[in-house]
Amino acid sequence: MTLDKSGLYLPQNGIIKPQLSPSTISRVINEPRGLEDWEVDEAFEIAEMLDGPVGIPAVLIIYGKPRSGKTLFMVWLCWKLKKYFGMRTIIDSPNLTPAYGEAYYMSDKEFMKERVKINKTMELYERMGVLDKLEWKDLDILLYRAGVMWDEVEDKISVHQTSDKIAREYNNETLQYGHNECVFCIVSHDPKQINRQYAGQFHTHEVSCTFHKNFRGSGEAWTTYMIYNKTSKRFFSKQLKVETWGPLFKSRGPIASKVTIGKLKTMDLDERDRLEIDAFIDRQKATLIARGAKDEFDKELTK
Repeated sequence: MTLDKSGLYLPQNGIIKPQLSPSTISRVINEPRGLEDWEVDEAFEIAEMLDGPVGIPAVLIIYGKPRSGKTLFMVWLCWKLKKYFGMRTIIDSPNLTPAYGEAYYMSDKEFMKERVKINKTMELYERMGVLDKLEWKDLDILLYRAGVMWDEVEDKISVHQTSDKIAREYNNETLQYGHNECVFCIVSHDPKQINRQYAGQFHTHEVSCTFHKNFRGSGEAWTTYMIYNKTSKRFFSKQLKVETWGPLFKSRGPIASKVTIGKLKTMDLDERDRLEIDAFIDRQKATLIARGAKDEFDKELTK
């Protein structure tokens, strides 16, 4: 094994040739461009680690003791997904530094707006008789082909939040990973607290984290990870150097407060939000009409 420039151990025998699904192989071969050999190796290794029934999209539960490197792994993975596969990054806490690069902060309210846009777009396509032609890439939403960071999620998708509106939407989103081509990184101290009806049952990967203050006698702080792919039933091991990846996020910064039971029962979208959603749907409708679709509701009104 050799140590690459990012602090990740890679095989010595060049490009990895794993047994990957056709969709994953296509993405790895067609997307990374202008990379050094070790970067191509790493892209294949990440694809092999994530590979599942729908390719790269996945739901990872990342767990460990406090300060064990859970957020470090999540930040590393999403940064690599952005670099190699062009996947945007979505965060739920403003803990990234400028060194990370572009990322989209999505509050609970912004998340709900995304969900309403999706639901209304589906209603529009159904009304215009083209529901069978609807694809996620047509929705023009953030939650498509993204690495999604959900940090410390006990209050977001916990076993205690099955009956509240926003919690249900968050839980349902984790079941859509194969359709929206997202990689959901869910950080929790205790994986048993993740809702067993959703991510707790249907997640694709489990990542156990351990911090080493003096890694292999080097005097340097590293974190090690054991990743279990539930689909392939294989284990993968990763090691990350804290000094290399730590500058991409604020390890001691604030984590945005998550949804609470009281908030869930009272949150609503305001008039500005509704106008934004209406404008979004109007643009979707105009696009469909330009393609020759007919609005059955409008036809009824003109009779």
